Amino acid sequence: MTYVPQRDDLVESVKPLLRQGDLVIVLGAGTFTPWRGSRSRPRRQSGDMDGAVGTDLALQLRESFAERVRFHEPLARHTSFCIGGPADAWVEVASAAEIALLHELARMNGVTLLPLGGGTNVLVSDRGVRGIVMQLGPAFRALEWFPNGSGTRVRAGAAVRLTKLVEQAAARG
Repeated sequence: MTYVPQRDDLVESVKPLLRQGDLVIVLGAGTFTPWRGSRSRPRRQSGDMDGAVGTDLALQLRESFAERVRFHEPLARHTSFCIGGPADAWVEVASAAEIALLHELARMNGVTLLPLGGGTNVLVSDRGVRGIVMQLGPAFRALEWFPNGSGTRVRAGAAVRLTKLVEQAAARG
């Protein structure tokens, strides 16, 4: 565990401690504004694919998820700090059935499956991530409001942004 009091110093303070596959979780309070600091180039380049996701699994992923699978996907595109090297495979899932399918494909091939939420408060190594990174698609961003006698109940999808939930709750009183 590392404490860094100034957000601007966070990336440079933690970067030397990271190894390939490390996941850093940043805990804090209040509103988070995406940090648009400098980005360094990934040390692992696109052609350096030997390892976690082999040809057979890549074909299975392409067949199952079509345009929603990307290989060598820079995770900097999916994190609020705008840092992170390439994932062997990045997959956007559209349903619980697809989560189950992706989990089974990863398990059968002995490949790590890492869930990625909204990408806030996460630092990913510039060297990238071995395995499959799973991101929840738009179907998981649904908000449903159910008025009842004593107030209102809400059902929020797993990928709903907290700010959206809070804003809509506040607007409803």
